Amino acid sequence: VWAEETYKESEEYKRELRAEGERVSFDYDGTLTTDEGKEYLQKELESGSEVYIISARNDDAELIAFGEEYGIPASRIFATGSNEKKIEKVNELNIVRHYENNDDVLAEIGGVGVKVGTDARAMPDDLELGDFVRWNSSNGFAYGRVIEIAMDGELEADSGFVVTGTPDDPAAKIRVYEFDTEIEAYVEQQPPLNVVHRFSTLEEYDADVRKNVPIMERRTTTQRADVMGQTIRGYAAVFNSPSEDLGGFIEYIAPGAFDDVMNDDVRGFYNHDWNYLLGRVSSGTLRLSVDEKGLMYEIDLPNTTYANDLAELMRRGDVNQSSFAFMIESDKWEIKNKQNVRTITKVSRLIDVAPVVIPAYPAATSQLVSRALNVDEVVDVPQTEPIGLENENVNEVERPNLRSLILRIINLNS
Repeated sequence: VWAEETYKESEEYKRELRAEGERVSFDYDGTLTTDEGKEYLQKELESGSEVYIISARNDDAELIAFGEEYGIPASRIFATGSNEKKIEKVNELNIVRHYENNDDVLAEIGGVGVKVGTDARAMPDDLELGDFVRWNSSNGFAYGRVIEIAMDGELEADSGFVVTGTPDDPAAKIRVYEFDTEIEAYVEQQPPLNVVHRFSTLEEYDADVRKNVPIMERRTTTQRADVMGQTIRGYAAVFNSPSEDLGGFIEYIAPGAFDDVMNDDVRGFYNHDWNYLLGRVSSGTLRLSVDEKGLMYEIDLPNTTYANDLAELMRRGDVNQSSFAFMIESDKWEIKNKQNVRTITKVSRLIDVAPVVIPAYPAATSQLVSRALNVDEVVDVPQTEPIGLENENVNEVERPNLRSLILRIINLNS
Protein backbone atom coordinates (compact mmCIF):
# COMPACT_ATOMS: atom_id res chain seq x y z
CA VAL A 1 0.00 0.00 0.00
CA TRP A 2 2.81 2.38 0.91
CA ALA A 3 4.57 1.70 -2.42
CA GLU A 4 1.37 2.34 -4.36
CA GLU A 5 0.73 5.61 -2.53
CA THR A 6 4.34 6.68 -3.08
CA TYR A 7 4.05 5.89 -6.79
CA LYS A 8 0.85 7.95 -7.11
CA GLU A 9 2.73 10.91 -5.63
CA SER A 10 5.61 10.55 -8.08
CA GLU A 11 6.33 12.58 -11.20
CA GLU A 12 6.24 9.35 -13.21
CA TYR A 13 2.61 8.78 -12.23
CA LYS A 14 1.70 12.38 -12.96
CA ARG A 15 3.24 12.10 -16.43
CA GLU A 16 1.00 9.13 -17.19
CA LEU A 17 -2.21 11.00 -16.39
CA ARG A 18 -4.29 12.17 -19.31
CA ALA A 19 -4.56 15.79 -20.28
CA GLU A 20 -8.17 16.92 -19.89
CA GLY A 21 -9.93 17.59 -23.18
CA GLU A 22 -7.72 15.41 -25.38
CA ARG A 23 -9.49 14.17 -28.51
CA VAL A 24 -9.61 10.35 -28.58
CA SER A 25 -11.58 7.81 -30.62
CA PHE A 26 -12.75 4.20 -30.47
CA ASP A 27 -13.49 1.58 -33.08
CA TYR A 28 -16.74 -0.26 -32.31
CA ASP A 29 -16.74 -3.93 -33.34
CA GLY A 30 -14.08 -5.86 -31.47
CA THR A 31 -13.22 -2.77 -29.42
CA LEU A 32 -16.18 -1.18 -27.66
CA THR A 33 -17.97 -4.55 -27.79
CA THR A 34 -15.32 -5.96 -25.40
CA ASP A 35 -14.90 -5.46 -21.65
CA GLU A 36 -11.36 -4.19 -22.24
CA GLY A 37 -12.57 -1.56 -24.71
CA LYS A 38 -15.36 -0.42 -22.39
CA GLU A 39 -12.84 -0.12 -19.54
CA TYR A 40 -10.64 2.14 -21.70
CA LEU A 41 -13.73 4.16 -22.66
CA GLN A 42 -14.71 4.66 -19.02
CA LYS A 43 -11.20 5.88 -18.15
CA GLU A 44 -11.22 8.35 -21.03
CA LEU A 45 -14.64 9.71 -20.09
CA GLU A 46 -13.66 10.07 -16.43
CA SER A 47 -10.53 11.98 -17.39
CA GLY A 48 -12.52 14.51 -19.45
CA SER A 49 -11.33 13.40 -22.88
CA GLU A 50 -13.37 14.38 -25.95
CA VAL A 51 -14.47 10.92 -27.11
CA TYR A 52 -15.44 9.91 -30.67
CA ILE A 53 -16.63 6.59 -32.10
CA ILE A 54 -15.21 5.94 -35.57
CA SER A 55 -16.30 2.65 -37.13
CA ALA A 56 -16.01 0.97 -40.52
CA ARG A 57 -19.72 0.08 -40.36
CA ASN A 58 -22.10 1.43 -43.00
CA ASP A 59 -24.96 2.13 -40.58
CA ASP A 60 -24.61 4.23 -37.42
CA ALA A 61 -27.87 3.29 -35.62
CA GLU A 62 -26.30 0.84 -33.16
CA LEU A 63 -23.32 3.17 -32.67
CA ILE A 64 -25.59 6.10 -31.76
CA ALA A 65 -27.56 3.93 -29.31
CA PHE A 66 -24.31 2.88 -27.66
CA GLY A 67 -23.14 6.49 -27.56
CA GLU A 68 -26.33 7.61 -25.84
CA GLU A 69 -25.71 5.07 -23.08
CA TYR A 70 -22.29 6.61 -22.39
CA GLY A 71 -23.15 10.24 -23.04
CA ILE A 72 -21.36 10.50 -26.41
CA PRO A 73 -23.28 12.86 -28.74
CA ALA A 74 -24.26 11.72 -32.24
CA SER A 75 -22.12 14.50 -33.71
CA ARG A 76 -19.04 12.57 -32.52
CA ILE A 77 -20.11 9.23 -34.02
CA PHE A 78 -19.07 8.20 -37.54
CA ALA A 79 -19.95 5.10 -39.59
CA THR A 80 -17.38 5.52 -42.36
CA GLY A 81 -18.11 2.39 -44.43
CA SER A 82 -14.52 1.15 -44.66
CA ASN A 83 -11.25 0.94 -42.77
CA GLU A 84 -9.67 3.32 -45.27
CA LYS A 85 -12.31 5.98 -44.53
CA LYS A 86 -11.96 5.27 -40.81
CA ILE A 87 -8.22 6.00 -41.00
CA GLU A 88 -8.91 9.21 -42.92
CA LYS A 89 -11.38 10.34 -40.26
CA VAL A 90 -8.90 9.63 -37.44
CA ASN A 91 -6.31 11.77 -39.22
CA GLU A 92 -8.83 14.47 -40.15
CA LEU A 93 -9.91 14.91 -36.51
CA ASN A 94 -6.31 15.00 -35.24
CA ILE A 95 -7.03 12.18 -32.80
CA VAL A 96 -4.28 11.70 -30.19
CA ARG A 97 -5.35 8.14 -29.24
CA HIS A 98 -7.43 5.70 -31.27
CA TYR A 99 -8.46 2.41 -29.64
CA GLU A 100 -8.61 -0.37 -32.22
CA ASN A 101 -8.47 -4.17 -32.57
CA ASN A 102 -7.47 -4.26 -36.27
CA ASP A 103 -3.69 -4.54 -36.69
CA ASP A 104 -3.78 -3.17 -40.25
CA VAL A 105 -5.53 0.00 -39.08
CA LEU A 106 -3.07 0.35 -36.18
CA ALA A 107 -0.16 0.06 -38.59
CA GLU A 108 -1.54 2.90 -40.73
CA ILE A 109 -2.24 5.35 -37.90
CA GLY A 110 1.14 4.82 -36.22
CA GLY A 111 1.84 6.07 -32.72
CA VAL A 112 -1.71 7.21 -31.91
CA GLY A 113 -3.03 3.64 -32.03
CA VAL A 114 -3.86 1.66 -28.88
CA LYS A 115 -4.29 -2.07 -29.36
CA VAL A 116 -7.41 -3.62 -27.83
CA GLY A 117 -7.76 -7.37 -27.46
CA THR A 118 -4.07 -8.26 -27.18
CA ASP A 119 -2.59 -10.66 -24.66
CA ALA A 120 1.04 -10.55 -25.73
CA ARG A 121 2.64 -10.03 -22.32
CA ALA A 122 6.31 -10.92 -22.05
CA MET A 123 7.39 -14.22 -20.49
CA PRO A 124 10.59 -14.47 -18.39
CA ASP A 125 12.80 -15.30 -21.39
CA ASP A 126 11.09 -13.02 -23.90
CA LEU A 127 12.92 -9.71 -23.30
CA GLU A 128 16.55 -8.67 -23.53
CA LEU A 129 18.51 -5.48 -22.96
CA GLY A 130 17.75 -2.98 -25.71
CA ASP A 131 14.30 -4.35 -26.60
CA PHE A 132 11.64 -1.75 -27.36
CA VAL A 133 8.48 -2.40 -25.33
CA ARG A 134 5.09 -0.95 -24.55
CA TRP A 135 2.75 -1.24 -21.59
CA ASN A 136 -0.69 -0.10 -20.53
CA SER A 137 -0.77 3.12 -18.55
CA SER A 138 -3.58 5.43 -17.53
CA ASN A 139 -2.79 7.32 -20.74
CA GLY A 140 -3.19 4.38 -23.12
CA PHE A 141 0.04 2.67 -24.17
CA ALA A 142 3.42 3.98 -23.01
CA TYR A 143 6.67 3.08 -24.81
CA GLY A 144 10.32 2.64 -23.96
CA ARG A 145 13.58 0.73 -24.27
CA VAL A 146 14.76 -1.86 -21.73
CA ILE A 147 18.07 -0.71 -20.25
CA GLU A 148 18.36 -3.00 -17.20
CA ILE A 149 16.90 -6.35 -16.10
CA ALA A 150 16.72 -7.91 -12.61
CA MET A 151 15.89 -11.62 -12.52
CA ASP A 152 16.18 -11.75 -8.73
CA GLY A 153 16.38 -8.34 -7.10
CA GLU A 154 15.10 -4.78 -7.01
CA LEU A 155 15.11 -2.03 -9.64
CA GLU A 156 14.32 1.59 -8.80
CA ALA A 157 12.66 4.15 -11.07
CA ASP A 158 13.71 7.79 -11.18
CA SER A 159 10.65 8.52 -9.05
CA GLY A 160 11.90 6.21 -6.29
CA PHE A 161 9.26 3.55 -7.05
CA VAL A 162 10.78 0.06 -6.60
CA VAL A 163 9.86 -3.20 -8.35
CA THR A 164 11.23 -6.58 -7.29
CA GLY A 165 12.03 -9.05 -10.04
CA THR A 166 11.83 -12.83 -9.71
CA PRO A 167 12.89 -15.69 -12.01
CA ASP A 168 9.21 -16.18 -12.91
CA ASP A 169 8.53 -12.46 -13.46
CA PRO A 170 11.72 -10.38 -13.91
CA ALA A 171 11.82 -6.61 -13.45
CA ALA A 172 12.90 -4.20 -16.19
CA LYS A 173 14.16 -0.64 -16.02
CA ILE A 174 12.90 1.21 -19.08
CA ARG A 175 14.00 4.47 -20.71
CA VAL A 176 10.75 6.19 -21.70
CA TYR A 177 10.16 7.22 -25.32
CA GLU A 178 7.24 9.26 -26.63
CA PHE A 179 5.65 9.55 -30.05
CA ASP A 180 6.52 12.95 -31.52
CA THR A 181 3.68 13.94 -33.83
CA GLU A 182 5.82 16.68 -35.38
CA ILE A 183 8.34 14.24 -36.88
CA GLU A 184 6.21 11.05 -36.69
CA ALA A 185 8.86 9.10 -34.79
CA TYR A 186 9.48 7.76 -31.30
CA VAL A 187 12.07 9.86 -29.45
CA GLU A 188 13.55 9.74 -25.98
CA GLN A 189 11.51 11.77 -23.53
CA GLN A 190 13.31 14.95 -22.49
CA PRO A 191 14.54 15.25 -19.84
CA PRO A 192 15.24 11.49 -19.77
CA LEU A 193 12.95 9.39 -17.58
CA ASN A 194 13.47 5.81 -16.37
CA VAL A 195 10.55 3.72 -15.08
CA VAL A 196 10.34 0.14 -13.79
CA HIS A 197 7.87 -2.63 -14.59
CA ARG A 198 7.63 -6.40 -14.31
CA PHE A 199 7.86 -8.43 -17.50
CA SER A 200 4.26 -9.58 -17.06
CA THR A 201 3.07 -6.01 -17.69
CA LEU A 202 5.17 -5.51 -20.84
CA GLU A 203 4.74 -6.33 -24.52
CA GLU A 204 7.70 -6.50 -26.89
CA TYR A 205 7.10 -3.89 -29.57
CA ASP A 206 10.44 -3.72 -31.35
CA ALA A 207 9.54 -5.44 -34.62
CA ASP A 208 6.36 -3.43 -35.13
CA VAL A 209 8.06 -0.12 -34.41
CA ARG A 210 11.00 -0.71 -36.71
CA LYS A 211 8.62 -1.73 -39.53
CA ASN A 212 6.08 1.07 -39.23
CA VAL A 213 7.43 3.98 -37.18
CA PRO A 214 11.05 5.12 -36.87
CA ILE A 215 12.86 5.54 -33.57
CA MET A 216 15.09 8.61 -33.48
CA GLU A 217 17.94 8.91 -31.00
CA ARG A 218 19.22 12.36 -30.12
CA ARG A 219 21.48 14.01 -27.60
CA THR A 220 19.94 17.39 -26.91
CA THR A 221 20.33 20.44 -24.70
CA THR A 222 18.45 23.73 -24.83
CA GLN A 223 21.54 25.93 -24.45
CA ARG A 224 21.91 28.25 -27.48
CA ALA A 225 24.66 30.34 -29.06
CA ASP A 226 25.42 32.09 -32.36
CA VAL A 227 28.27 32.50 -34.95
CA MET A 228 29.43 34.24 -38.20
CA GLY A 229 31.66 33.72 -41.23
CA GLN A 230 34.08 31.03 -40.00
CA THR A 231 34.35 27.28 -40.48
CA ILE A 232 33.59 24.77 -37.75
CA ARG A 233 35.39 21.48 -37.89
CA GLY A 234 35.11 18.55 -35.51
CA TYR A 235 34.16 14.96 -34.82
CA ALA A 236 30.45 14.43 -34.27
CA ALA A 237 31.13 10.90 -33.02
CA VAL A 238 34.30 9.01 -32.13
CA PHE A 239 34.54 5.26 -32.62
CA ASN A 240 35.06 2.99 -29.61
CA SER A 241 34.80 5.89 -27.18
CA PRO A 242 32.45 5.55 -24.17
CA SER A 243 29.61 7.97 -23.65
CA GLU A 244 28.84 9.45 -20.28
CA ASP A 245 26.48 7.33 -18.18
CA LEU A 246 23.21 7.84 -20.08
CA GLY A 247 21.04 7.00 -17.10
CA GLY A 248 21.60 3.27 -16.76
CA PHE A 249 23.91 2.41 -19.64
CA ILE A 250 27.09 3.41 -21.47
CA GLU A 251 27.08 3.74 -25.26
CA TYR A 252 29.77 3.13 -27.90
CA ILE A 253 29.83 3.71 -31.66
CA ALA A 254 31.40 0.90 -33.69
CA PRO A 255 33.62 1.60 -36.72
CA GLY A 256 31.54 1.30 -39.88
CA ALA A 257 28.35 2.48 -38.19
CA PHE A 258 28.02 5.44 -40.59
CA ASP A 259 29.06 3.69 -43.82
CA ASP A 260 25.53 3.62 -45.28
CA VAL A 261 24.48 7.19 -44.43
CA MET A 262 27.26 9.36 -45.83
CA ASN A 263 25.04 10.41 -48.75
CA ASP A 264 22.15 11.55 -46.51
CA ASP A 265 21.20 15.22 -46.77
CA VAL A 266 22.42 15.96 -43.24
CA ARG A 267 21.98 19.34 -41.55
CA GLY A 268 24.12 21.07 -38.99
CA PHE A 269 22.09 22.50 -36.09
CA TYR A 270 23.60 24.13 -33.05
CA ASN A 271 22.61 21.99 -30.02
CA HIS A 272 20.31 19.97 -32.33
CA ASP A 273 17.97 22.98 -32.38
CA TRP A 274 16.18 23.26 -35.75
CA ASN A 275 15.87 27.01 -35.25
CA TYR A 276 19.66 27.38 -35.55
CA LEU A 277 20.64 25.96 -38.94
CA LEU A 278 24.38 26.22 -39.58
CA GLY A 279 24.85 24.24 -42.80
CA ARG A 280 23.56 21.47 -45.03
CA VAL A 281 25.14 18.72 -47.13
CA SER A 282 23.06 19.39 -50.25
CA SER A 283 24.11 23.05 -50.34
CA GLY A 284 27.79 22.23 -49.84
CA THR A 285 28.00 24.20 -46.61
CA LEU A 286 28.27 21.00 -44.54
CA ARG A 287 30.82 18.29 -45.43
CA LEU A 288 31.04 14.85 -43.82
CA SER A 289 33.82 12.28 -43.82
CA VAL A 290 34.78 9.16 -41.89
CA ASP A 291 38.29 8.16 -40.88
CA GLU A 292 39.74 5.70 -38.41
CA LYS A 293 38.85 8.03 -35.53
CA GLY A 294 35.17 8.67 -36.26
CA LEU A 295 32.63 10.83 -38.07
CA MET A 296 34.08 14.22 -38.96
CA TYR A 297 32.13 17.27 -40.08
CA GLU A 298 33.04 20.70 -41.42
CA ILE A 299 30.55 23.58 -41.61
CA ASP A 300 30.91 26.94 -43.38
CA LEU A 301 28.92 29.10 -41.01
CA PRO A 302 26.26 31.53 -42.27
CA ASN A 303 26.50 35.29 -41.97
CA THR A 304 23.94 35.49 -39.17
CA THR A 305 23.92 36.90 -35.69
CA TYR A 306 23.57 33.53 -33.97
CA ALA A 307 26.48 32.14 -36.01
CA ASN A 308 28.70 35.07 -34.99
CA ASP A 309 27.87 34.47 -31.33
CA LEU A 310 28.71 30.77 -31.64
CA ALA A 311 32.10 31.59 -33.19
CA GLU A 312 32.87 33.91 -30.28
CA LEU A 313 31.89 31.23 -27.76
CA MET A 314 34.19 28.75 -29.52
CA ARG A 315 37.09 31.22 -29.52
CA ARG A 316 36.59 31.65 -25.78
CA GLY A 317 36.49 27.89 -25.25
CA ASP A 318 32.93 27.90 -23.92
CA VAL A 319 31.74 25.63 -26.75
CA ASN A 320 34.11 22.98 -28.08
CA GLN A 321 32.23 19.67 -28.29
CA SER A 322 29.94 17.94 -30.75
CA SER A 323 27.04 15.52 -31.03
CA PHE A 324 24.64 14.00 -33.58
CA ALA A 325 21.02 12.89 -34.05
CA PHE A 326 20.36 9.58 -35.76
CA MET A 327 18.19 6.51 -36.31
CA ILE A 328 19.36 2.99 -35.54
CA GLU A 329 19.45 0.01 -37.87
CA SER A 330 21.26 -2.35 -35.51
CA ASP A 331 22.81 -2.30 -32.06
CA LYS A 332 24.16 -4.73 -29.47
CA TRP A 333 23.55 -4.76 -25.72
CA GLU A 334 25.71 -6.55 -23.14
CA ILE A 335 26.88 -6.31 -19.54
CA LYS A 336 30.54 -5.47 -18.90
CA ASN A 337 31.98 -5.01 -15.42
CA LYS A 338 28.42 -4.83 -14.02
CA GLN A 339 27.64 -1.98 -16.42
CA ASN A 340 25.00 -2.12 -19.18
CA VAL A 341 26.72 -1.35 -22.46
CA ARG A 342 25.12 -0.54 -25.80
CA THR A 343 27.16 -0.61 -29.00
CA ILE A 344 25.65 1.02 -32.10
CA THR A 345 26.78 -1.08 -35.05
CA LYS A 346 24.78 0.48 -37.88
CA VAL A 347 23.02 3.83 -38.30
CA SER A 348 20.07 3.87 -40.72
CA ARG A 349 19.64 7.68 -40.92
CA LEU A 350 21.91 10.51 -39.93
CA ILE A 351 19.67 13.51 -39.16
CA ASP A 352 22.09 16.18 -38.01
CA VAL A 353 25.53 16.89 -36.57
CA ALA A 354 26.08 19.77 -34.24
CA PRO A 355 28.42 21.67 -31.93
CA VAL A 356 26.87 21.40 -28.47
CA VAL A 357 27.34 22.70 -24.97
CA ILE A 358 26.98 19.28 -23.33
CA PRO A 359 27.51 16.18 -25.52
CA ALA A 360 26.74 12.56 -24.74
CA TYR A 361 30.25 11.52 -25.78
CA PRO A 362 33.09 13.47 -24.08
CA ALA A 363 35.61 12.54 -26.78
CA ALA A 364 33.67 14.33 -29.55
CA THR A 365 35.31 17.73 -30.12
CA SER A 366 34.91 20.85 -32.25
CA GLN A 367 37.42 23.36 -33.54
CA LEU A 368 36.94 26.83 -34.96
CA VAL A 369 38.96 27.46 -38.14
CA SER A 370 39.36 31.00 -39.47
CA ARG A 371 38.83 31.43 -43.22
CA ALA A 372 42.12 33.29 -43.33
CA LEU A 373 44.04 30.29 -42.00
CA ASN A 374 45.36 27.36 -43.99
CA VAL A 375 43.80 23.97 -43.32
CA ASP A 376 46.77 22.97 -41.17
CA GLU A 377 46.52 26.09 -39.04
CA VAL A 378 43.80 24.80 -36.77
CA VAL A 379 43.08 26.60 -33.54
CA ASP A 380 42.46 23.93 -30.89
CA VAL A 381 40.04 24.95 -28.20
CA PRO A 382 40.75 23.52 -24.71
CA GLN A 383 38.22 20.87 -23.76
CA THR A 384 36.11 21.22 -20.63
CA GLU A 385 34.18 18.60 -18.69
CA PRO A 386 30.43 18.36 -19.30
CA ILE A 387 28.14 19.88 -16.70
CA GLY A 388 25.47 17.61 -15.21
CA LEU A 389 21.87 18.37 -16.14
CA GLU A 390 20.15 15.94 -13.80
CA ASN A 391 18.46 18.67 -11.78
CA GLU A 392 18.14 21.34 -14.45
CA ASN A 393 14.59 22.27 -15.38
CA VAL A 394 14.58 23.14 -19.07
CA ASN A 395 11.83 23.96 -21.54
CA GLU A 396 11.52 22.95 -25.17
CA VAL A 397 11.91 25.64 -27.82
CA GLU A 398 9.11 25.95 -30.38
CA ARG A 399 10.09 24.42 -33.71
CA PRO A 400 8.10 25.90 -36.60
CA ASN A 401 7.73 23.73 -39.71
CA LEU A 402 9.61 20.92 -37.95
CA ARG A 403 7.45 18.12 -39.29
CA SER A 404 7.93 18.96 -42.95
CA LEU A 405 11.66 19.44 -42.42
CA ILE A 406 12.32 16.16 -40.64
CA LEU A 407 10.10 14.15 -42.98
CA ARG A 408 12.13 15.41 -45.94
CA ILE A 409 15.29 14.30 -44.17
CA ILE A 410 14.19 10.79 -43.18
CA ASN A 411 12.55 10.13 -46.57
CA LEU A 412 15.68 11.04 -48.51
CA ASN A 413 16.65 8.25 -50.93
CA SER A 414 13.92 6.01 -49.45
